[in-house]
Order: sequence, then structure tokens, then C-alpha cells
Amino acid sequence: MVTTNVRFARSQGTPSAEYLVLGHSLGTSAALWDPALALLGEKFTVIRWELPGHGEAARATARFEIQDLSEDIVDHMSSIGVTQFRYAGVSIGATVGLDLALRHAEVVRSAAVISTGASVDSPDAWRERAALVRTRGIAAISEGTAERWFSAATRKSAPNVVDHLIDVLHATDGDSYAYACEAIADYDVRARLGDVQVPILAMWGDADRLVPEARSVEIAQGVQRGTVRRIVGAAHASPSEQPVDVARSLIEFFASDGDDHGER
Repeated sequence: MVTTNVRFARSQGTPSAEYLVLGHSLGTSAALWDPALALLGEKFTVIRWELPGHGEAARATARFEIQDLSEDIVDHMSSIGVTQFRYAGVSIGATVGLDLALRHAEVVRSAAVISTGASVDSPDAWRERAALVRTRGIAAISEGTAERWFSAATRKSAPNVVDHLIDVLHATDGDSYAYACEAIADYDVRARLGDVQVPILAMWGDADRLVPEARSVEIAQGVQRGTVRRIVGAAHASPSEQPVDVARSLIEFFASDGDDHGER
């Protein structure tokens, strides 16, 4: 297994509560979840992880796959004595959630996958993106990011949130970002969705141009126990854009163990 340099950060939560592991999207960091932490901490002990070269995580030194990230999470949780946990992730962090559900159903009780798909539209485009960042740096792909990540409403009402996550992108290590792009390019679990037995909540932002509704519907309909939910007023960074809606949706879903299948 590849050593990925994933970083883990434990957040204050309710004593003796079950654990919730949170993953972030490409080019952001654990800070993506900051606005939702207070609500989630009322019900869970929260552990956030960061991709290599993102946030405070050390940079990647070798190529890695989505499965390598999953293994690091399982190993870390085992090392602190946690045998079962819930999971929620955004974008690449959500692909890790699907992988955990596929290969580690014994430890992941249920998972929420936000703004992601069971595959990517164009693997070649992700590899080209990786090459571009290696050659010209993060600045080469940063133009237009605010419009892709955030809804128009968020950009108007919460410019500080937008500016902070854009700053996080600019501070991201280019090689690590490129390795993550290549991991996304190699990711495709469409043929295995039917093997996912743990409850899955597939969520999407109604203003998300990167990962539209159809991707979440495909996941929810493909797994054995799937629920789909729309996040109103959010694009690709929904935990920062609509933290109350996202947190309450997660709390409700995890409490029900996905028993109310369907679309909302």
C-alpha cells in the first residue's frame, strides 16, 4: 500500500458519541466542513482528514489511488480503537466514501457521498489537468474556481467563505493536486454499485455545474440501500455554503440508517 501522507484532525464532539469521519473536495481542506462542525459535533465525535498536500497535510511523494486513501482511514480509525464509524465526503472525498462502503462494510455503518459520481466524465481531461498543474502550478487552473465551487447566492452573501477556500486552493501543493487528479481519472465503480450493502445518501447541490443531479441519482439507484437528496442554494462546496441543511440532513440520515429510501 502507498503511504499517502493523509492528515487526520479530531474535532470536539459529544462525549462517547459515535464517530463521524469527514472528507473534503479536491483543492480544499478540512476547512470545507468548518461551518457545519458545531451542529455535527452535537451528535458525533468528528474526525476530519486531509488529502496529501492539502491544508496542513504533508505533500504526496508518490502516486496514490482512491483505495490507498481508504486504507489510511481504516488504519487510522483502528489505531485509535474505533471499530465502526459513519462517513461523509465531498467530491474526491466522496469517492473514498463509496470505496469504503464497497470494501470495508464491516467498519462503515453508512455513508453520505456529496457532489460526486460513480465515475468521471473524461479520465483524459483529469490527466491533462494533472499535467497542466505540474507544468504551470495551481494558478493555471484557479481562474473561474469561485464560479464552479459556489452558487451565485453564496458568492453574494458569504464572500469571506468564498475567499477563504480560494486561498486554501492557492496554498495547495501542485504535485499532490496532480496525483489526486490522476486518482480521480482511474476511479470507476459503476459496475460495482450493486455490491454496496451499507446505506448510502447521495447529495447534490442544485447549483452544481461540476457534478449534476444525475450522478447522485445513479449512485442512489445503483446501490442496495440508496437515498438521494438535493441541497438547495449550493454548488460544489455545500458544507460551507449550506452548513445547516447539510448537517441536519446527515444527522437525520445517520439516525435512520437509511431506512426511508427515496428522493427528497
